[in-house]
Amino acid sequence: MKVDGRIIALGSLFLWSLSPPLSKLGLAEMGYLEFSLLTALAAAVFAVPFFIHERGWTKIAKHWKQLALLTLFAYVVGSIVYFLGMSSIAGTQGSALLGTEIIFSLLLGVMMKKEKGSMDEIFFTLLLVLGVAVAVTNGTFDLGVAGIGALLVLVSMLMFQVGYYLAPDAIQECGFATLVLPGVLAQAIGTLALFPLTGASLVLPTAPSAYYIVAIYGLLPGLIDYAFYYEAIKRIGVYKTTAIVVPAPAVALLLSALLLGEQLTIYNLLGVALIVLSVWKITETRGKEMHA
Repeated sequence: MKVDGRIIALGSLFLWSLSPPLSKLGLAEMGYLEFSLLTALAAAVFAVPFFIHERGWTKIAKHWKQLALLTLFAYVVGSIVYFLGMSSIAGTQGSALLGTEIIFSLLLGVMMKKEKGSMDEIFFTLLLVLGVAVAVTNGTFDLGVAGIGALLVLVSMLMFQVGYYLAPDAIQECGFATLVLPGVLAQAIGTLALFPLTGASLVLPTAPSAYYIVAIYGLLPGLIDYAFYYEAIKRIGVYKTTAIVVPAPAVALLLSALLLGEQLTIYNLLGVALIVLSVWKITETRGKEMHA
């Protein structure tokens, strides 16, 4: 029986929402470089059987330029910077920042595709920025509360979107493992290169729990989330998929509270509510424009 694309999109919503709390759990056990290295290797191990099934090497030969750009921006830069940023902020803050990807999607659309933003899109983008500020700074609007960590997570969200925009054909034609495997292998190599460059020593965790977290992150947000997300797009389209994934910041916020024991404030809830509303309205507006 063929699974409804909406159910698959809901699976992607949940898996992507796991990223902030799982990152914080892993970063409590090891440094950001170790976590980046080990999760990349775990995702690579899990991706290999799927890559072979997809005969991914044939797609790499055809789309190597776009895959190289996706790998560079989304994995080598985006993922490493994401873990560095998450190492110094709370899981609730990281959860709110998930909603900023659509801001960069809109900006890149204007800059790279010369799309024009409507007044509704501009209004709800500003409302989204307000929601992020409220949630991340806990209503104080003091950027010092967020610190460099929040800025780095913002940069990582931008890098993810740059990678996606530069690889449209590869994303449409390649299987999920073909997209993921080169990226996580390059991420592992890039992370290893950063140890001597930063003067850090590779210190592997000794607690078994750390490796459980690594395996779960590598398998779920690191690999299966991509499988669900791309399959949902193929079945129900990008705008329906995006609309279903809209509540990711809210789900991530709740998961951070449950898994990390972080306290939720009224400002966290209000900010995330504004984020979810804004992303939903922006997605709805863009969907109408595409079908006009």
